[in-house]
Amino acid sequence: MSIVQTTVSLIAVSGSIIKPDGMYIENDYMLSEHEYENAQEMEEFYFSEYNRLMAEQGVTDDAEYHYDTPCTTSNQKELLYKAGFSTVEEVWRKGNSVTLVAKK
Repeated sequence: MSIVQTTVSLIAVSGSIIKPDGMYIENDYMLSEHEYENAQEMEEFYFSEYNRLMAEQGVTDDAEYHYDTPCTTSNQKELLYKAGFSTVEEVWRKGNSVTLVAKK
């Protein structure tokens, strides 16, 4: 399972336990198109580095590790839509720290 599929699955599970009038709030470091001209290229680089490092070090799916692969703000919103949320709004930003609110 790819990291994107895993992320969508985790968000979908979170979304499945939220009441119909509830919301999912996420604050994370995101590659902002406001901050970087090449945000999408940066995201692709971090994901390719993740894959390279996992292969180089022989890390398996059952290992415990952390490698933060930031998404662009627009891609993170798209993941929330794919996970089943009907609205996603950016409600706060300071630099690359972004808060999104997603509603069912």
